[in-house]
Amino acid sequence: MKTLILTGNKGTELSRRTAKILNKLIPNSQKINKGNRSVDEIYSYCFDEKIDLVVRVSSKYNQKVTLEFIPLNESRLRLPINVTLTKIIDHQIYGWESFPANGPVSLPDVLIEDLDNELQLFLRKVLQVTSDKSKRLWLFIDTIDTTIKLKIMESRSKKTVFTCNIKVKKHV
Repeated sequence: MKTLILTGNKGTELSRRTAKILNKLIPNSQKINKGNRSVDEIYSYCFDEKIDLVVRVSSKYNQKVTLEFIPLNESRLRLPINVTLTKIIDHQIYGWESFPANGPVSLPDVLIEDLDNELQLFLRKVLQVTSDKSKRLWLFIDTIDTTIKLKIMESRSKKTVFTCNIKVKKHV
């Protein structure tokens, strides 16, 4: 599946940073800034590049990021309406000069089937999470009350690369 990560025409610093991180985490993805491109130009680009899914990244007040999923081939994809990320701490804050590896990420400590259905869809369809422990990026999930915290670690050094809280809205 090819994915296009799209920021708004007036994206915030947080939305642009998050889009860069998603570009590293999501296999077969590419990132573009919407800028002054029209919807027709973006659609044409997606058609030319054979894009299956557009992830629109937006941010309000530089505090939370919303990911909106726009499947271009709806018969194959059934995704949550949107995902909200809060309390984002990226690789630079953890002391990494650049993101240490590209996705997919591995989920070594949890059976993906034990997770909420909507979170499963997000992890499987968008992040394309695998259970292969040889991957350089590992994903850990911690649930506290109704808050789900994602943490990505580099497998060799065991150092944290990225953390955030995630809320997945159910598909209607």
